Amino acid sequence: MKSWSVRNKILFSVTLILVAALSITGVLSGQMFKSTLTDRPEQYALVRTVEAVRNDIDKSVSVPLEQTRMLATNTYLLNWMASGEPASGIPAWQTYAQQVKKTTGAAVVSWVSESTKNYYDDSKGLSRQVDPDGHDGWFKAFMASGKGAEFNLGQEPGKPELLMFINVLAKDDSGHRANASMGFDITAMAERVRKLAIGKTGQVFVVDEAGKIQIHRNPDLVKVDNKIELKSLPGLSEHAAQLLTKGNSNLIHYTGEQGPMIMISSYLPSAGWFVIVEIARSEVYAPINSSMMLLLLVDVGVLIASLALILYVAGSITRPLGRLRDAMNALTTGNG
Repeated sequence: MKSWSVRNKILFSVTLILVAALSITGVLSGQMFKSTLTDRPEQYALVRTVEAVRNDIDKSVSVPLEQTRMLATNTYLLNWMASGEPASGIPAWQTYAQQVKKTTGAAVVSWVSESTKNYYDDSKGLSRQVDPDGHDGWFKAFMASGKGAEFNLGQEPGKPELLMFINVLAKDDSGHRANASMGFDITAMAERVRKLAIGKTGQVFVVDEAGKIQIHRNPDLVKVDNKIELKSLPGLSEHAAQLLTKGNSNLIHYTGEQGPMIMISSYLPSAGWFVIVEIARSEVYAPINSSMMLLLLVDVGVLIASLALILYVAGSITRPLGRLRDAMNALTTGNG
């Protein structure tokens, strides 16, 4: 380096300083820029998306829930249950149930007594007796759950309709209890949820408080009995519990069958469900990566332009010095 010309020394020094300055500021500004852009889709865009879907579903389930609660608090039914459910009252029940079915659009209206195990519905009146310890374990589980209301979704084998059963606890002044239930065809709502377009790769689905899948784009994951659990899906065994935390939103990063993914959940108190939005991480961050690449190209362009300017300035400084040096050499050799 001692043998370098003044021009080369100036070029090397200024270039080194410029590259160091641009590298430091580029890295710092890039990290700050990326951090800001990363927080926006995670803390704003995805949160707003899942909340909007949750609110839409809430509108679809809140009215049926109130209608079922009205069934459970009907004075005639409570008095009839308190008097031992005499057979003479069955025609009145059936007439009332059919009227409720007509006015609400429900697919089925039923009343199941805890003491007599009688299952009353709108079509047969007294339909059958339930077997709580057998195939009607759902009834025993609900009555022992301590819940005032419960939702259950599923598809019957061979039938395309998705039904939402709302169970509400009915109780008279004497302590007699029953399960007042209404079933609604929510195929249209579920189809709307399944078809929600969240970017190119995103989807929306619904699970209950226990993490059991209720609505999903994949029909193989929607069961009437033995429901599929969220934690059984690839990559979610360690993250499912975090998604099932009651609150406005819970966000996780995980690696599934389609690669790195982002999943965000939001709790729906009226139904006891979690609405979940899932999308590929690459799709969320594609605009950020493009912006970072553009920032890098701008930095490279600035560096090239700066080097060109340095070359020009260095030349304008060293050329006169070179001519002066040549003149001095000529004088010392006697050629001047």
